[in-house]
Amino acid sequence: MEVITHIDKSRNLTIKTVKGKMSASEIKTAISEFWESELTLNALWDLSRASVLPITPQDVADITSHVNTYKERFEGRKGGKTAIVASDDLGYGMSRMFQTHGEGKDYPFQMEVFRTKSDALKWIGKNK
Repeated sequence: MEVITHIDKSRNLTIKTVKGKMSASEIKTAISEFWESELTLNALWDLSRASVLPITPQDVADITSHVNTYKERFEGRKGGKTAIVASDDLGYGMSRMFQTHGEGKDYPFQMEVFRTKSDALKWIGKNK
């Protein structure tokens, strides 16, 4: 798995583009890198060129729990948005599962899943 990070300071946005086959441990590492770096209010995880085939529903629950280990940093993203882009059906379904797991976690930021990067960027750019 390769993760390319781009920070767009004008939009207060971190874009993580993921390529290749993803493992749960690699996703956790990418999440850690995001939360341990300089936070932006908004985030876009582009999985459109990634394969989630080895990821199981239990992995999704574990990844959600991993995000919660950074709860002390959540205030830095209060009012922000996280978009996940997954163009294929399996990636979209797993991303929606992640979103659903996160809904009960009291995140101070919104999270949505999209099929295209352009739709995700439009949503991030809209006011609440």
